[in-house]
Amino acid sequence: MSGPVDLQNPPSGAVTPDDVRLSLRDRSHSGSGFVDGAWWPRSRDLAVELPALLAAVGERAGRVERVAFGLSGWDAVDVRRLATRDGRIPLEGFRSIEEATVWLVVRGSGRSRVGLMVIPPETPPERAAELLKGAETAGERRSPSDLLAAGSAA
Repeated sequence: MSGPVDLQNPPSGAVTPDDVRLSLRDRSHSGSGFVDGAWWPRSRDLAVELPALLAAVGERAGRVERVAFGLSGWDAVDVRRLATRDGRIPLEGFRSIEEATVWLVVRGSGRSRVGLMVIPPETPPERAAELLKGAETAGERRSPSDLLAAGSAA
């Protein structure tokens, strides 16, 4: 891993916060379910995808201070921190986090952690829309990998 990525000058091809395909559960349901929402990135390049996600989550849930992700779900990540106007955000890749999950540590939202199911970029739009909508429902106890596998068997 190398130096920080500058979010104020994102990598070429980066999407804007308005383009992020994201669903977040209402804050009143933050304690129920495996994750708090879903994210459908356009690629497996975390350095390109993450800046817009962090901005979108920041607008809705609070400032993101740390990101943890499953290493197997992304192309090689060559940075350890993302530079933002608020400072540097640590990126932590783990083999123990399933590839279909990203965890964000958020400050100022009433939540200390936001878990997102990562919908693979190659998912057909109809299925991705179902998963985005379903992630807003409280009480879902299946893991993101189980939810994604259930859809591929249908």
